[in-house]
Amino acid sequence: MKKNIHPKYKKKIFIDINNNEKFITRSCIKTKEDNIYLDITSKSHKFFNKSIIKKKKGVVEKFLNKFLRNKWDLNP
Repeated sequence: MKKNIHPKYKKKIFIDINNNEKFITRSCIKTKEDNIYLDITSKSHKFFNKSIIKKKKGVVEKFLNKFLRNKWDLNP
């Protein structure tokens, strides 16, 4: 097996610049310091923190009420 062909795999601190959320993981990204700054993480993105899902609540019910139940007389 060849030696020294794989990148170094070290612990890095990923920091979300929007809300200062920090998490430690391992990465082979080459940087001078151990901190890696991110624009978006799962804590700050609106899809992953379920703010979109909260806004869309009841969309299926509105669809059923508007199109299906009135048209075919379905009972809920």
